[in-house]
Amino acid sequence: MAIIGGLNSVPDVKVLVLYILNYAGGQLSKENLMRIALDGGTAEYFDIAQAIDGLMNSGLVDFVSQNTPDQLYITELGRETLSVFERSLPLSVRRKNQSALLRLLAEIERKRSIKSRIEQKEHGFEVVCTILEGEDTLLEYRLFVPTLIQAQMIVDQFETDPISKYKNILQLLIDEKLFEEEYNNE
Repeated sequence: MAIIGGLNSVPDVKVLVLYILNYAGGQLSKENLMRIALDGGTAEYFDIAQAIDGLMNSGLVDFVSQNTPDQLYITELGRETLSVFERSLPLSVRRKNQSALLRLLAEIERKRSIKSRIEQKEHGFEVVCTILEGEDTLLEYRLFVPTLIQAQMIVDQFETDPISKYKNILQLLIDEKLFEEEYNNE
């Protein structure tokens, strides 16, 4: 099935794969490469898989190492080939895939900055939730709950929208009206 406004031949998809790898800094996991190309809406799954295999067989793309068979990189020959064919990719295809890559990189960075874990204790579970910005800890809290189900619910809620949790905690701690109401009621 042809994709309207997309690439409909494996040779074109090969150029796209080289383009994505190059734009990503030369290296990506196979899964993320597929996600970007599919999210960009410009190629079909089987065409992408076939293009990757063909690029590997041609020496234009290779594994980062034998220990990481999922991590791919664009070789020097791949960069040279891309420089010849890059202009054949429609501008709309390039832009869609650049946007898809930027969304993926933002998601990866967000996941890297959000940490949560559950530790079993003698009478229950301790949940530790952390938001990092670079090397700085923006927020870290620890909660003790009696059951693993409750602990997992806290982790799931935190990971769903950690920034709103951070804002809500700040608002609770800084809200002057709330502080005044509590102080006046004592």
